[in-house]
Amino acid sequence: MSFCYYLNIYKMFHLLLVRQLNLSLFRSREFPGQKPPTFNAHINITGKGTLKFWPLRRLRKSLFSSAESLLTDIAWSRRYRLHYSCSQSAIKALYCPCYAKQSPKIASEGNIQMITKPLIWILSVILILPGAASAQTKGLELFDELKSLIISVADSITPAVVHIEVVKKQDTQRYQSLGSGLIIDPAGYVLTNEHVVDKYVEVTVTLQSNREYGAEVVGTDKLTDLALIKIRVPEDVKLHSARLGNSDSLQVGEWVIAVGNPYGFDRTVSFGIVSGKGRVLNVQSRTPLLNNFIQTDAAIAPGSSGGPLVNLRGEVIGINSRGMGPTQGFTIPINVAIDVRDKLLKSGNIERGWIGIVTQPLNRSYAKYLQQPEMEGVLIPDIIEGSPADKAGVKSGDVLLKYGDQELSAEKDDDLNKLTLMVAQTPVGAEKTLTVFRNGQTKTLNVTVGEQPKVKADEFETPFGFTVKEITDDMYRTYLLQSRDGVYVSFVDVGTVADKGDLMDGDVITAVNNGATPDFKTFKEIMTQTAKEDFILLSVLRGKEKRLALLDRTGTISTDIPPDPRDPADTLKSQ
Repeated sequence: MSFCYYLNIYKMFHLLLVRQLNLSLFRSREFPGQKPPTFNAHINITGKGTLKFWPLRRLRKSLFSSAESLLTDIAWSRRYRLHYSCSQSAIKALYCPCYAKQSPKIASEGNIQMITKPLIWILSVILILPGAASAQTKGLELFDELKSLIISVADSITPAVVHIEVVKKQDTQRYQSLGSGLIIDPAGYVLTNEHVVDKYVEVTVTLQSNREYGAEVVGTDKLTDLALIKIRVPEDVKLHSARLGNSDSLQVGEWVIAVGNPYGFDRTVSFGIVSGKGRVLNVQSRTPLLNNFIQTDAAIAPGSSGGPLVNLRGEVIGINSRGMGPTQGFTIPINVAIDVRDKLLKSGNIERGWIGIVTQPLNRSYAKYLQQPEMEGVLIPDIIEGSPADKAGVKSGDVLLKYGDQELSAEKDDDLNKLTLMVAQTPVGAEKTLTVFRNGQTKTLNVTVGEQPKVKADEFETPFGFTVKEITDDMYRTYLLQSRDGVYVSFVDVGTVADKGDLMDGDVITAVNNGATPDFKTFKEIMTQTAKEDFILLSVLRGKEKRLALLDRTGTISTDIPPDPRDPADTLKSQ
C-alpha cells in the first residue's frame, strides 16, 4: 500500500479523535482554581477556566470498541498519568491548525502539537493498520459465510421446484408454454401461476430427478394469478415439499433468493433484495388483479413464473408472478397463496366479498368541483344493477368516504387497490356501513356484502367449428351486450358448418332449436343432446339485431362431442 493510503488513515483517525475530544471537553467557570477530581487519566488545562477530559472508559459507547480498548490498555493505562498544562489558546491551536499558523507563539505553549501529533501517528499505526488487516480478513469471512448460506438455502429449496410444460389451445391453434411450480405438500400439490396453466389441454411436471409425470389442475384464481395442481405420481415416489414462511413479517431490504426455470433452464437461482411491498400492477387484461405484490430485484424472467421467492432462513415468502425488466420482479405474498390454496382444496372455488360499485380516484380537481377542496375519498361513477350497493341505495356520483370504520383516500388509480382488497376480504353476508358524500351532505348506508361474480369465463368448444363462453358481468359491460342471457360466441373456424351457417364471432346465442339457453350450463346440455342431429337452428343476437344461424351437417361426417380436458369428470372418463 502507498504512503498516501496510510496518510489518509492518519487524517481520518486524527479527525475522529479531535471530534471526540471536542465532544468530551467541557468548561467549568463556576469553580475557578478548584482542583479537578482525579481520574485514571485526564488532562488538566489551566487558564481562565478548567477544561476536564473525561477518561476514555467513560466513552465506550462513542468510540470504536477496539480502538478504545487499545487506548485504554496502552496510552491511558494507570501506569501512565499524562498531565499537561497549557492555555485555552493552545487548545485552539491543537484543534485548528490554521489558528496555530497565525499564532505560532500560542501554538507552542505547552508544546501541545509536538506531543499530540507523534502520539496520533503512533496510535494510527497501532490501531488502524492492524485493524485494517483484521477488517479485511473479517470481511472475507463474512462473504464466505454469506456464500455458504446462499448455497445452503438454494440446496434446500431446489428439490421442491418443478418444471411445468403446458400444452395449450387457443381457438384451433395448439402451442406449448413453460413455467415453474413449487411443491407445497408431499401428497403432490403444487402452487404455480394461473397464467401458466390458462387454456391448458395437458400439463406435465418434471421433478429434480428429471422424471416426468402428468398433473391435473385442482383450481385456479384469476384475480391473484394463482393455480393449484396435483402431480400424479406412484406411491413409492417421495416428494420434497418446501417450508412456507410468513410474508406479513417481510421487510423491505431483506435478502431473498428467486428460483425458477427461466427460458427452460431448470432451477436457476438468482439473488437480490426486497425492493418494495404492496405494489400495484396495471396488467393488460380485462380482469384486474388483486394487487399486493412484493417487488424484488432478484431476476424473474419468462419461465420463472410459479417459482418461489425464499428468504435466507429457507422459508418461502412468495410465488413469483412476472418480471418487468432485468431488475423488477413481482411476487405474490405466500400468505395470499396459502389462503387461495386452502379455499381451492376446500371447495374448488374462491369466495370473495363484493358490493358492485365502479370506482375512480377523487383527485383535487374533483374535490374543488364539489366545493370540498380538502375532502378525501373514492368517487363512484357507476353502480352495477341489482348489486348489494344498488340495493343499499348507493347512487352514481356519490363519494365513498368510509368503508366500515376505514377512511378512504384515492388520488390516483393505484390507490383504489386498498378498497378493492378490503371489500374482497370481507366475508360474504357481512353487514357493512358505507359513509358517502352526496349533494353537500354526508349519509350512512348499510350494505350486505355479496359474493363476487365469476371473473374467468368457462369455455366450450363445440364439434361444429365454434367456441362459446359464458357471459360474465365483466364481459357484459366490456362488450356492451344487450342481455346477460345466452352464451357468447368467441370463435368461429373458417369453412366449418358454423361458418357456412352464418354464425359470427361476437354473436350471442339465446336459443337452440327454439329451446331457450339462458346460461352456459343449459347451452352445453342442449348441444350434447342435439349433437347427432342433421340440422341445428341457433337464435342469435348480433348487436341489437336478431338473427338465425342454421347448422347443416348433412354433408359432413358425424362427430361426437369430444371430452373437455378442463372438466375433471370428462378427464376421469377418458383415462
